[in-house]
Amino acid sequence: MNNFEIVIADSTKVKMEKGPVSPAVKHILTEEKKQTLDTTPDDKIVYWADVKKAYPELEAQLKNLFGGKDKMSVKDLREIVTKVPAEEAKYWISQTTWESGLQRELGRNHKQIVIQLNIGKPIVDAIHLDPIVSQFFKDVSKKMGGTSSHPTHSQTIAWARVYPMKDKYIIEEIQSDLFGATTRLKDAANGEIETMLSEFKDEEKKHIQEFLHKHFTDWDKKLLATVISMARKEGINDIWIFDEDAKKVNLTSPSKLERFYKVLPRDLGFKRGTIEVDDKKFGGWHRIVATSHLQRINAHFK
Repeated sequence: MNNFEIVIADSTKVKMEKGPVSPAVKHILTEEKKQTLDTTPDDKIVYWADVKKAYPELEAQLKNLFGGKDKMSVKDLREIVTKVPAEEAKYWISQTTWESGLQRELGRNHKQIVIQLNIGKPIVDAIHLDPIVSQFFKDVSKKMGGTSSHPTHSQTIAWARVYPMKDKYIIEEIQSDLFGATTRLKDAANGEIETMLSEFKDEEKKHIQEFLHKHFTDWDKKLLATVISMARKEGINDIWIFDEDAKKVNLTSPSKLERFYKVLPRDLGFKRGTIEVDDKKFGGWHRIVATSHLQRINAHFK
């Protein structure tokens, strides 16, 4: 990774899973029946609404390739999805456990894992080509790379803390140290990141913010879509995320509450409900994620 060094705290157990966020990009149809774009008749029709629901982490790339169309033949879709893997390579996923008792609504009796979204080679290369951004990321890497209370290493830009239960996944947190700098929302800023930015000139700070916005604007969708993909792979039918009211206990930023615990799950097809675990109840968002791609998309085939 060029001059970047992945620094991991000794107490952190990290399972590295290098690879794209969505390795099943070509499997628009179910893997269970081995039916993919390569084995589907050319004249079948796939609707944009179904594609973006199946692969929300690729929405930005695929939307441009769809060219504003609301549907496309399998033949045409097969041609454009081959252009997407290069975009996926911008990120890779790692996983660790969360041993801290901080901000654990369900207590320490329930295991919790951390899914980390990390920058891949294309973004690392872009950083090294820009002296100002490179210096900023060196500062971030040195400060946040395994030395903070956040579950990160030196290439982590965001993470999700998840309770992986036998019958469901419950997402307790979607977070990024770079979020405030990316969106320029003062109430969402991370104090340490803001301190780092303050050491740059105004025009340099603006340049860094523009770089972050360009490359990381959809990181939350990519991260939640990754958790959804993991749940589906594990055969988990139900996935939950705490809602904005439940998160008010530990989170004071109105912007984060709105974006991560209301708008984000709603945009990815979650519906409001009540999370019930042990003798506790929380407001939450729910989605059934094990529905096969074949069942979901075939309903819209012509």
